[in-house]
This record gives sequence, structure tokens and C-alpha cells, in this order.
Amino acid sequence: MKTVLSIGAALMVLMALATPPACQQTGDRLNTADYMELCQDFDLLAPVDVAILPVEAVETVDGPARKEFRLICYQSLIRKGYAPVALDYVDDLLNDQGRTNTHLSTRSTWNTAPFKGLFFSDGVLMISIECFREPAMPEGPGFEIWGKVALCDASTMTILYQHYTRRKVFPSDVQGRERFVSKAIASFTDELLSALPNKPRRARVE
Repeated sequence: MKTVLSIGAALMVLMALATPPACQQTGDRLNTADYMELCQDFDLLAPVDVAILPVEAVETVDGPARKEFRLICYQSLIRKGYAPVALDYVDDLLNDQGRTNTHLSTRSTWNTAPFKGLFFSDGVLMISIECFREPAMPEGPGFEIWGKVALCDASTMTILYQHYTRRKVFPSDVQGRERFVSKAIASFTDELLSALPNKPRRARVE
């Protein structure tokens, strides 16, 4: 006995096949000046423990600045209710596994495959700074910074949250070069994580 699908049923099947998953990488849209994406199932999939990868950045971002971007991300996640993994532990694990810290395959696409299932954490945070310069600007002394961040599920490396933005940052009320740079980095990093929901609602299952 043959089963015949109605036209309506057939259309429903085609629509289901064409519908993208709730969390889908759409890195091509990161070419826009400001782009943010939050997985629609974030409340269910939100990680608690998060491993923060070393910052991938252009040459103008020196070692101390890269560490500062990463440290600010660490502190921001704590304020939002997450539990970031110790940075030294993440670095040691990367070194032990012989993994390079190349998490961008192109300017706008994340290369998540090398980190799938690598960490004993719920999530992995990737950071990339593609522009960090201090041009002369009519508004006063400051920085032009372009960058992006992505929070992934550690087991599948599905992107749950990503934000790409370009900002001009003008630190104020600071004295000394080091504090001037630090405040600019903090301001931009906080902007990258500004739309990340606070305090994941689900409890981690041991």
C-alpha cells in the first residue's frame, strides 16, 4: 500500500528541511560594521564554566594588550554570573595538546574545529582584534578598535553568541599611558560582551 502525501504535507516537509538550526554560524554577516547574534535557544544551552582562548590579533596589538583584552573578558564573565576557567590552565592544556591558537579561518569566519571537545568546560570564548590603532582624531586622543567575540558550546563548538563591532574609544579621567590604554581596552571589551545575557538560568548538571 502506497502512502501519498498531500501538497500541504509535502510543503511542510520541505520547509522543515530548509529551516536552519536554532544555532547556526553566519560568519559572512560579520562583515557589517556592527553585528550581534544570540542563539534562540541560549537559555537552554548557555554554558556556565567558560574557557577563554588567547586573543588572536593584528600585529599592532602587543603581548600585554592581548593579555589585557583576555583578562577583561575574564572579569566581565564573572560579573555576568559565569565561571571562567583559570587562564593558565587553558594555556597549559593548549600547549600539552599542541594546539595552535588560530581560531579564525577567514576575516569573518571562526575556525572552531580544533577546539571541539578539548576543554572540560561548558563553553569556549574566542576573541579576535583586527584593528587597534591610535590615529589623530578631531574628537581628541583615543583609539579605533575593530574586533569580535564568540561564545561556543564546548562539546560541539556551536556558536551561541557572537558580536562584531567597530568603535572609536576616548578614555577620559585617566593619568599615565598604561591606564589610558587599559581603559580603552576595557571599554571596547565590555561593548563586545554587552548583549551577552547575565547569569545563565540553567544549573550545571554534574
